[in-house]
Amino acid sequence: ILADSYIEVDKETQLPLEDKNVDDVMDFNQLHPIMDKINDESLMESAVKGYDHHYNFNDGNDAQIRLANDKYELDIQTSFSGCQIYTMNYDAGIEFINIEDKLRNGIAIEPQDSLLKRNTLMKGVPYIKNIKYIFSKL
Repeated sequence: ILADSYIEVDKETQLPLEDKNVDDVMDFNQLHPIMDKINDESLMESAVKGYDHHYNFNDGNDAQIRLANDKYELDIQTSFSGCQIYTMNYDAGIEFINIEDKLRNGIAIEPQDSLLKRNTLMKGVPYIKNIKYIFSKL
């Protein structure tokens, strides 16, 4: 995620508070496994016990988001100013085939504008945003 800032949220209510510079736990500017830091104490103190944060993209980037494993890669290009990232941090009661641990077996990536700086839509003014998903097999 090419973002140097994210929106800090209240640890109990998850309501957005303010923009904050990414620290070691929140930094995804370089590709690394999301599980590397998901159990960090700062994330475990929150109500969701994991990632559930809005990232503000750096200006001038084409591919703001990259998700990859050893077989596949997904690049997401968007005209939105950021994205909400959240991991499956709770047991949703979903049955997975051949998977015992139900926590953190999914991730959601939702391109959207900042929760703190959204514009009001105006009648007669076009509102156009784009999201492009590029899948690759490695």
